[in-house]
Amino acid sequence: MSRNPLVAMVHIAKKDLRLDDETYQSILTRVTGQNSTKGMSDRQLAAVVADFKRLGWTPKPSSHPPATDGRRWRGPSRKGYVRLLYALWGELARTAKLDKPGPEGLRAFVKSKAEVDDPEFLTSAAATPLIEALKGWIEREKAKP
Repeated sequence: MSRNPLVAMVHIAKKDLRLDDETYQSILTRVTGQNSTKGMSDRQLAAVVADFKRLGWTPKPSSHPPATDGRRWRGPSRKGYVRLLYALWGELARTAKLDKPGPEGLRAFVKSKAEVDDPEFLTSAAATPLIEALKGWIEREKAKP
C-alpha cells in the first residue's frame, strides 16, 4: 500500500473515532514515538491504523461499486449529457426488464446506436438522439398496463 492511503486512513480513523487533537497526538506518540504522521514510515502508519482498529475503528467499504468488466470506476462524468444518459438508463432499468440493466448494458446500447464503445466518447450532438430514444422508451414502458 502506498503512503498516501495510509495517511488518509489515519486521518479518517481520527475523524470517525471523534478524537480531539490531544488524544490523537498521544496515540501517535504511544504507538510510534512521533506526534505527527509527517515523519512516519509506512510501517509506523500501519501500526497506528492497527491501533485504531484495536480501539474499535472499522474502515468503511468503498462507496464506489467494483467494476465487473475489468474497468476502473472513474466516477461521474463531467459531461452533463453523459450523466443524463446514465440516469435515463437507470430509470429504464427500474421500469423495464432489461437484459443488462447496468453500465455494460448502456455501453452496449450506445455501441449499437452510435458505434461508440462508451458513452463518455459521445459528443453532445451524438448523445441527443440517444437521450430522446431513451426518453421515448421509458414513456412506452410506463404506458404499458
